[in-house]
Amino acid sequence: MQLKSPKPDLRIQAVERLGEMGETAKVAVPDLLLLLQDVNLDVQITAIKTLSEMKSQATIIEPHLISLLKHTHPDLRGYAARSLGALADSRRNDIARKKDIVFHLSKLLDDRYLYVRVEALSALRSMGDDAQTIIPQLLPLFKSPSTSVRFAAIGTLRGIGQSDRFLTVELLPLLKDADPMVRLATLDTIGSTPKSIPYFLPHITPLLKDPVPEIRAATIEALVEMRNPNAISVRDVLPLLFDSNSSVSVRAGKMIMSLKLEDSPEFRTEIQKVNRDLEAISKLPAEKAIAEIRSRLKNSDSLIQASARIALFNLGRTAKVTPSQISTLLNAVDPSVWTRSNES
Repeated sequence: MQLKSPKPDLRIQAVERLGEMGETAKVAVPDLLLLLQDVNLDVQITAIKTLSEMKSQATIIEPHLISLLKHTHPDLRGYAARSLGALADSRRNDIARKKDIVFHLSKLLDDRYLYVRVEALSALRSMGDDAQTIIPQLLPLFKSPSTSVRFAAIGTLRGIGQSDRFLTVELLPLLKDADPMVRLATLDTIGSTPKSIPYFLPHITPLLKDPVPEIRAATIEALVEMRNPNAISVRDVLPLLFDSNSSVSVRAGKMIMSLKLEDSPEFRTEIQKVNRDLEAISKLPAEKAIAEIRSRLKNSDSLIQASARIALFNLGRTAKVTPSQISTLLNAVDPSVWTRSNES
């Protein structure tokens, strides 16, 4: 039998074939458990992966995986944590088992190896609200110097069905995180608990100007979930109708319609003002039009910037300005404005 072959490669191949068979290979679980003690690390890891496919045998397998959480080799700790997460469905109604596994996985949140901490966080996420006991350990991880840990910690908080009271000062700094994926994950977590959004509104709204289009789009979605048009400024939303990213502009349009913002006097007034400005710029000689657009692109008001981008597009389309003039114009403004204007 190849599971007992003296050659590690053959043992690995045999274990992989059992993994492909899934539950039909459950009779091989005792042999696979023996391979968790194999002298070859790759054999051990392959056995762990395959055992995670045998969900009907989870009660037999889990004690062995829990033992590996204390192994001296970080790869075995990490893969054992991952497999415990993969077996989560098998213990859906067994609260005692889930809490026991949560307890053991929580010990890895302080592991010296980044990879192990991230795997433990991912596994804890699959435990649902039975993992809420680890929230006090989770919150300090939001300040981790590792982007991967911060990102995984946010996902875990959302996955375990956090209480609204935890969506307070701990999450606020993450809305300004240097990594866009962390900002995006934070927005998704806040958006998953609409009752907490009003508290975050002053901190969410600035992300409508985030340089990353996916974050601007996610911010729109979070605001829509709040379903309170009176709490949203038309001047914050209107520039997004003219966003250079189509996904953002489409979401902005849907938001305006779903919240009936177009019925507000403020909306009509601002639209009329934009149209008047565009008409005025279109009548200017090229040099004066460029000077006006340059001034508007440097303006901190996002709606004025948006109208300038449209005016620039219109000038280019009517051949009033050359590509070199446009390039010179854009080089005179902030890089983030340049990027979005260049897209326009």
